[in-house]
Amino acid sequence: MLALAVGNAHKLVDVVALAAQAQRVGVGLRLVAQRHDAELGLGGWMVVYAPLQVVLREHAKVLGERAQRRHGRDPSCSVLGAHHASLATGGSVGAVPALFDSHCHLDFDVFDDDRAAVLEQAAVQCRLAKPERVVAGLSEADSPCVLDIGAIGLGDFTTGTVNAATGRAAFTYIEDAINAALSGQVSAVTTAPINKEALHAAGIPFPGHTEIFAAKTHAPRSCMLQYSSEVRAVFVTTHVGYAEVPGLLTKVAILDAIELGAQAMRRIRGGEPRIVVLGLNPHAGENGLFGKEEQTAIIPAIEAARKLGLNVEGPVPPDTAFLPAKRCDTDLFVCMYHDQGHIPLKALCFDEAVNTTLGLPIVRTSVDHGTALDIAGLGQANPGSLFEAVKLASNFL
Repeated sequence: MLALAVGNAHKLVDVVALAAQAQRVGVGLRLVAQRHDAELGLGGWMVVYAPLQVVLREHAKVLGERAQRRHGRDPSCSVLGAHHASLATGGSVGAVPALFDSHCHLDFDVFDDDRAAVLEQAAVQCRLAKPERVVAGLSEADSPCVLDIGAIGLGDFTTGTVNAATGRAAFTYIEDAINAALSGQVSAVTTAPINKEALHAAGIPFPGHTEIFAAKTHAPRSCMLQYSSEVRAVFVTTHVGYAEVPGLLTKVAILDAIELGAQAMRRIRGGEPRIVVLGLNPHAGENGLFGKEEQTAIIPAIEAARKLGLNVEGPVPPDTAFLPAKRCDTDLFVCMYHDQGHIPLKALCFDEAVNTTLGLPIVRTSVDHGTALDIAGLGQANPGSLFEAVKLASNFL
C-alpha cells in the first residue's frame, strides 16, 4: 500500500486535474485512473490522504507471490515488480488508493474531513467530477473512495491563502498516514507539499515533513535524500537558518548522512555508490584558510566512511561539484545544507525530482516542490514529481 500526503486539498485536486489532462469541463477521475495506469503502472488506483495524502492499499499476498514469480526474489522486496506484474496484465487489483481529505465524490479512495465538502469545492473549481464513495476507515478501502477524517471544515479556509486551520489539517493527515504505515495498513507514504507557514500558524513544532516523520517514527537517525536522474543528494542539515549550520556539522552527523545515502543507493541503483562529499566553505576551506569546518568535521567523517569501505571523495568545492562531468561520475552527493543541493537539483530537473526521508522504519517519499498557493484551484499544477515520488516509493519496497 502506498500513501500520498499533501497539505492543501485544492492542490491535490490541481494535481489530479493536470494528471488527467483535465483542461476541459466534464473530465472525471476515471480518466485520471487511466493516466496513472499509463504513467505509473499502478492500474490507475491511487489513495490520497487528505489535502494530498495518497495511500495505495495493496493486497500483499497476491502482489508478493506475483513479484516472486516474476523476479525470483523475496516477496517483501518485490512490491514494485508486483504492482507492474499484477496490474499491467489486467489481473485483479493489486493496489487500492484512498484519499484522506474533505469528502468529495471522486473515482478513488479519499480520506477526507468535512463530509467531502473541501474536495468537492476543489473539484468544482478545477472542473472535475465529484467523489462518489466515502468510507470511515481503511478496512473499507477496497475500491476508490474518500476516507472522511474530519480534519477541516469548508468554512475554515479560503483557497490559496495560509491559515492555522489548513496547517492543523495537514498535520492530521500526515499523522494518520504515518500511523497507517507503522501499523502495516499501508506499505509506504508519499507526501505532497505542505505549507510550513501554515504549520507554524497552527502551533505545530516542526519545520517540515522530514522532521515530523523522524519524530513520529522515533528514528534514531535520519536524513533527507533528493533523488533525480541528474542528481542524487543527501543533506546533513535541512530546515535551519544558515547561521546555525556550522554548529550542526559534526563528524557523526555527516557520517550518518553518508551511510544512509549509501544504503539507499544500493537499494535503488544497485552496486557500491560513488559518493562525493561537499565542503561547506569556498574552495572547500582551502586547508583552513576559509573556515575550519572541513578540518574539524567533514574530513574526519570522510576518513571514517572510507574505513567502512565506502567509495568517498571530498571535500569537493561546492561551486564545481555539479559540473556535467562530475555528475556523470557520481551516484550521490553529500551536502552540508539545504540550498547547497536543492539549487542545482531543481535547476536541472525540477519536475522529476523526488524527496525521501532515509533512516525511517517506514518508506516515505515526496514531491520536491511547495504548495504554490498562487495557482491553487486553477488546475495548473504539474504532477511530474508526484508520479516520480510514487514510483520511487514502490522501488523501495
